[in-house]
Amino acid sequence: MKCNSCDVEMLEDYTLKGTKSDLYIQKQGICGLTLNTIKIAVCPSCGKVEMYVDPTKIQKNY
Repeated sequence: MKCNSCDVEMLEDYTLKGTKSDLYIQKQGICGLTLNTIKIAVCPSCGKVEMYVDPTKIQKNY
């Protein structure tokens, strides 16, 4: 994944910490469908942070 601001390869596989629960994306519904945990990529050049979800996990749950 490349940074949209400076076109440098971002460092991936970071996670967001600071609470007692994980962040995740959920589809609205009767019980909700947990798609995947949110992952973080950081640009080593400008410091920009991007959050993303593995697209294969999203497509698998539709």
